[in-house]
Amino acid sequence: MPIQSCTQTHVRFVFHRMILVWIAGLLMLPIHVMVGQNAPTPEKPSQASVKSDPVEGEWIQLFNGKDINDWIVKLNHHEINDNYGETFRVEDGLLKVRYDQYDDFGERFGHLYFKQPFSHYHLAVEYRFVGKLHKGAPGYAVLNSGVMLHSQDPKTILLNQNWPISIELQFLAGLPDGKARGTGNVCTPGTHVFHNGKLTEAHIIESSAKTYKPDEWVRAEAIVHGNGSFVHIINGEKVLEYSRPQIGGGVVAGYDPNQFQEGKALTQGFIALQSEGQPVDFRKVEIKLLSGTPLSRWWSDAVNARLTQAGDNQQVLAQALEQVPVDQREGLAFLIENMPLQDLRTLSAEFLLENLAITYRAMEEAPWAESIPSDIFLNDVLPYASVTESRDNWRARLHDICLPLVKDCKTPGQAGQALNAQIFKLLNVKYSTKRRAADQGPLETMESGVATCTGLSILLIDACRSVGVPARFVGTPLWSNNSGNHSWVEIWDGDWHFTGAAEQDPKGLDRGWFVGNASQAVKEDRRHAIYASSFKPTGLSFPMTWARRADYVHAVNVTDRYTPKVKPAEPVGLALTVEVFDRLAGQRVAAKVTVTDTADQTFRVDGVSRGETSDMNDHLVFHLPKQRTYLIEVECDGRTVRQYYTTGTSDEDRLDIFLSSMPAVPSIETQG
Repeated sequence: MPIQSCTQTHVRFVFHRMILVWIAGLLMLPIHVMVGQNAPTPEKPSQASVKSDPVEGEWIQLFNGKDINDWIVKLNHHEINDNYGETFRVEDGLLKVRYDQYDDFGERFGHLYFKQPFSHYHLAVEYRFVGKLHKGAPGYAVLNSGVMLHSQDPKTILLNQNWPISIELQFLAGLPDGKARGTGNVCTPGTHVFHNGKLTEAHIIESSAKTYKPDEWVRAEAIVHGNGSFVHIINGEKVLEYSRPQIGGGVVAGYDPNQFQEGKALTQGFIALQSEGQPVDFRKVEIKLLSGTPLSRWWSDAVNARLTQAGDNQQVLAQALEQVPVDQREGLAFLIENMPLQDLRTLSAEFLLENLAITYRAMEEAPWAESIPSDIFLNDVLPYASVTESRDNWRARLHDICLPLVKDCKTPGQAGQALNAQIFKLLNVKYSTKRRAADQGPLETMESGVATCTGLSILLIDACRSVGVPARFVGTPLWSNNSGNHSWVEIWDGDWHFTGAAEQDPKGLDRGWFVGNASQAVKEDRRHAIYASSFKPTGLSFPMTWARRADYVHAVNVTDRYTPKVKPAEPVGLALTVEVFDRLAGQRVAAKVTVTDTADQTFRVDGVSRGETSDMNDHLVFHLPKQRTYLIEVECDGRTVRQYYTTGTSDEDRLDIFLSSMPAVPSIETQG
């Protein structure tokens, strides 16, 4: 059966009642190794302290010093409980792994499993290496052993399966060459783990432990929190931390395919001592059971109230709250307290914890991190979404892409400019109305290569946030001249500054083709005001033309930021919008357009029409005196076409020019 579906059976232990009196300062004291009075202490144990939350229960001896009746043997090529050659035996109060009854090792990789699985626990194993590697055993196994954590049930291991799907706390000792060979690594047979906030497929992650002699007793400990954090401790010193083990990868062979469910989280499993051809002694195997819930809830009543609204996802979010590192607790609490209800009921602990880990790491890398206020970080760097887009797991991918692009930037404004100038070309993404949806997520935009202003803005915001640049979504439902809606981005650099997504202006922020329209926004009119998104509720919802009924995206009315800064130019006569198309019902093209007054050739204005990659609401506009006749000349790809146009008394007009069907017009010089 699958590893996660194993039913945990309860073993009756004799517990002595203890009254643990905890005071605030106790958390800063070292973790003391609790051993029996007659058990010798490890040689020169480290005095380094390990900070930890209080734990429950007493140390329970899994190895009783007499026999292995509570254990299950499984050797490769042998049936379960066939302890070939007395590989695992108890002599002189020690649990020994020996091969003196073997001929050739014969790939009999073996494990001794305690009879029940565990989920949240503190395990301690004291071991030493003895003798020599048995003949026929692989060379890497010399002075090499370990204890398997969260292992699959031995009853599910097939006859010729070499290793269990599991996590290994590896034991090593120094070799005669004198090179460093620290113990306490993690090995991942048939599994992957998260390390430093990222999923890694490395089979071995090295610890920071020192090298020990082969005959030296070593105390190795593992503090395991379900599918949360795993901590390795060697002789009292923390040497490695990782989290969220899941099934995946290689190394294991000969397994039942039903047991290998790629990507499935390991939340519990069996503990097993290893046999790989190197004789080893174990004098103590003990465990302290930990509660799956913290003894004291660290999060606020507001967060707890949101958990009650999470439905079937409540336990998932509680798991995230238990597992999150202490320095990231504020971020997780903010997300849970403020996220939309549909996210509260669907987002996984893995999604949230990965988002947090990468964000906090990005802030450690950013040279401007100290200048970002906490409220700006929480609301405009940490969130995983801006508006109604899909909840993509984009942060790790964009972080790896964007970090090299901002390596020389010293401020968030510089970084935002650099990303806007490079990211769209690098990802081969352009403006196009052929996109699937206005509010598509960043991964879809990157895959399809097309988006309109909303999708482009979402992608730029996520690119900024991936490297610690505060950014937010901004837009208006409808310009006051009724020419359309538009979305763009604001970047925080001491204050909020705007830019058009995929429309970076080399002269800096607070520039764009839409500043004139923005200057005419109407704050009191919900249709014509300008709004910035907010993850935290504000009492105001963002009016979105693509999702008019969605009321869960919060907003701030920022119209005043735009109307006082740009004074609209006084209109001069007629405002003529010119669009150039390659053919009838064709595509817009960027072409040079010149307008000349036929009666006064000194009046000449020109500009460039907008192509397909420009925003649909971005147009070439000429302001012309009324009741005049003009010659419109269009130059494109070495070809020049001409057309007359006469203004009337209207204030606005539009002229569409089609290159493929425009009649020839004589030049001004030939007119009589």
